[in-house]
Amino acid sequence: MAKQRWIAALVHASPIWLGVPVWLAFAGRDLMYYFAPGLFMLAAGLIVSVLARLTAKGFVRAHAASALRFQAWILLAVPVWALGFPIAAIFDPPNPTMDNPPAGLQIVLGIGVFAFGFILPFVELIRVIIGIQQARRGPAV
Repeated sequence: MAKQRWIAALVHASPIWLGVPVWLAFAGRDLMYYFAPGLFMLAAGLIVSVLARLTAKGFVRAHAASALRFQAWILLAVPVWALGFPIAAIFDPPNPTMDNPPAGLQIVLGIGVFAFGFILPFVELIRVIIGIQQARRGPAV
């Protein structure tokens, strides 16, 4: 049972132990990646959760399902945010002289940077801590 608890804790902590190092590797190359640590954490959490859900059994599979459920809800926010770009482009076309730049697109981009660069990493960290604590406790007997 201790081995299953350890694996379940690793599944929950995958955004930290896998997502953050990959983000650091990319953030040094391009400034665009610097503002999106949450997306790298989301991708790492999704990949590890899906693999654990498909391959593990019992206790680990249940914890992988819990982590996957959280990652799926966050993943639904990405297309909703991306939908803001065409909406902002339609209702706020740029002025050809650029006296009036497309402020709507800048606002949508700013929301994305704030959400995926600052809010999502903290939410992921809190979820990782809660998930590890649940995995340490083990099943309710």
